[in-house]
Amino acid sequence: MNKYDTINDIRKPSEFQGYSFSKHKKAEVKSQLTKSIINEKVEESCYWSAELICAGHYGELWEIIILIISKHIHLGNPRISIYINNRYDQFKKISNGGEFINEIELRNDLNIRKLFAEIVCILCYSNKKPAFELIKLGQTQHFNLISFGEKLKAKSNEYAKDIFMEDDARELYIPINEFMFHLSNDSKNTREACYWIEWFIEFSILCKKQKNKCTMQTRNHPVQSKFMNEPIWLLWDAIIQVGKQDSFILKLLMALLHTFCIKFTEATPKKRRYLLYFAVSLIIDNVDKEIPLTKEKDKIEIVLQNISTIYKQIKKNEESPNTDYLFQNIDKEQSLKKSIAQMNIVNSIDIMSTNNN
Repeated sequence: MNKYDTINDIRKPSEFQGYSFSKHKKAEVKSQLTKSIINEKVEESCYWSAELICAGHYGELWEIIILIISKHIHLGNPRISIYINNRYDQFKKISNGGEFINEIELRNDLNIRKLFAEIVCILCYSNKKPAFELIKLGQTQHFNLISFGEKLKAKSNEYAKDIFMEDDARELYIPINEFMFHLSNDSKNTREACYWIEWFIEFSILCKKQKNKCTMQTRNHPVQSKFMNEPIWLLWDAIIQVGKQDSFILKLLMALLHTFCIKFTEATPKKRRYLLYFAVSLIIDNVDKEIPLTKEKDKIEIVLQNISTIYKQIKKNEESPNTDYLFQNIDKEQSLKKSIAQMNIVNSIDIMSTNNN
């Protein structure tokens, strides 16, 4: 790194709320990043991710990464679950290193820049599977055990007996028993299992709205203590229990669980539901255990060597004491058009080139 790609911006983190570093609407940047990764456009993906990095939007960036691996890649690259979990641990190690006052300062750390560039490349080059279809429940009658009798298909009430604890809410035994039935060899039905994932998510939301919170016996997960008795952990108990039948699959499932726990809040289950879908697919569907994490190591290394070109381009939009930014009239409604124009410049530079000037 040098003065040409080091960000020296006078704006405070709060000034980037709703916007990327170059004042593009954050929602537009997130959309463009997602599309670029799915369409395997490496240069554009690196650019859009850098826009979020330079504005300190790491939480949003991780959510995009998690969504793509769980909804769009999943069985196309099973090992990606372990990879992302490891890379998040690496990110936390760097960010907690004590050298930074706040997260936004991480934008000038070369290890951080390379870490996210590598992740973006891995996601771009991973095989994409058909996106998981969201299972919609519809009306609240799905939460009346009498009304949804047609959904009860388990051959016995023994499927969940080994994971259900003494202080778990009794009204959740039938739903978790149904979920485990569809994970078992007696059913192996991905769609039906995912129905019960949605049931748990929506039932928890409904209970909280009605101020009738449904809690479980405490589970020891790496989340705040107030979230350790959420009903969602019952699903993960079931998944891990069934996953123990295959050591390789179990490692993948444990990685997904740890990723699910990252900065957990009440909104997390709904936001990261596709991690559960991914987990179900690992148990029920045929998993190709020979798929490598990537076959494009050489291409990725070239990207990492040239990542500074992206930040040099973004640096042109910084606000520093030596610029006349106070006199500029930036039309935020035209931000996306400006983004595309900048991408044309970035593409002309071509960070995939071996010519690293």
